[in-house]
Amino acid sequence: MKLGYLEEVVLEYGAWDVLGQGVAFLSSASPLITAVLLVVTGAVAYREYREGRFGPEQFPRFAAAFVLALLLGSKVLSPQYVIWLLPLVPLDAGSVWGLGVSGVFLADCWMTTQVFPYHYLEVAQGRSPGIDILLGRNLLLLVLWGLMLSLPSGSEPVGETVRKTAAEQGDPS
Repeated sequence: MKLGYLEEVVLEYGAWDVLGQGVAFLSSASPLITAVLLVVTGAVAYREYREGRFGPEQFPRFAAAFVLALLLGSKVLSPQYVIWLLPLVPLDAGSVWGLGVSGVFLADCWMTTQVFPYHYLEVAQGRSPGIDILLGRNLLLLVLWGLMLSLPSGSEPVGETVRKTAAEQGDPS
């Protein structure tokens, strides 16, 4: 839309469908893009697991990363999907990094409220600032996904923490 390839916008079944150059190709590539994003997310989660840093505190982070992978790869970008992240992103806000991620998430939520309902018709007509806000929101979703994958996890493996706790309590094993 931003590059001017939009030819037509059609309202069907309560949703706006965009038609234009490359839309059919991008639409058909959506499952592959989603699969790649999910595999990358799974690979990062598996790496954390192999290095012993995947404990219960990592669940919200990777659950949000998987939801974001689905959002980013899908050909449907509905505003209510951002709500799926609401219980996950703030749970990861236990550090300065988590507060930064929550800030990006809140900025994304704010931009979503600007698109829907304030600039919705501008998006449907392919005009600015609606298109710019939508593009910014989608870029923030991509940044949020990247942050979820790259957040520093605990500095020591989960097993080390368990051994230290047991040693502090006098358990020699």
